[in-house]
Amino acid sequence: PQIDIVGSYGEQLLEWLQNYVFPAEAKFKDGDYADKVAKVFVHELLKSGTTTALTFCTVHPQSVDALFTAAQERNMLMIAGKVLMDNEKFAPDSLREDCHQSYEESKALITKWHGTGRCLYAVTPRFAVSSTPEELALAGQLAAEHEGVYVHTHLNENMAEIALAKQIHKCDTYL
Repeated sequence: PQIDIVGSYGEQLLEWLQNYVFPAEAKFKDGDYADKVAKVFVHELLKSGTTTALTFCTVHPQSVDALFTAAQERNMLMIAGKVLMDNEKFAPDSLREDCHQSYEESKALITKWHGTGRCLYAVTPRFAVSSTPEELALAGQLAAEHEGVYVHTHLNENMAEIALAKQIHKCDTYL
């Protein structure tokens, strides 16, 4: 979902997400757009010799369908999943979903795609700041319920993100 913003201005992570990444990802609500970008992304991977990837989609189920369809057409091994974002304190309205809706949509996508051809599903809470504790628990439940699925997320990347994650999840230490 970030292929159109490669090389965008290098702000700190949280500002970069708000100013560049989230607006780019909101466009994936349009299934035709998601299909077009997925084909470009797969083409660019193959052009640089990458035949296997573990990558993020967006919160939109059609972004997962688009990527897996494009990967299948090229017989690529692709591990990906619908991004989970439900924290109203951080996730913008255009990308935030109820955690139970995300759980159900992810479950359906796992059933549809995991092990179909060379497609493998990854339960994908974006990162600690974008998910509530309830959503993280549901992500763990998805992984436990579906043998062989991956779990994919970002780690905290800077001090501001660590501080925000500690505040959201009410913890005094980070592991």
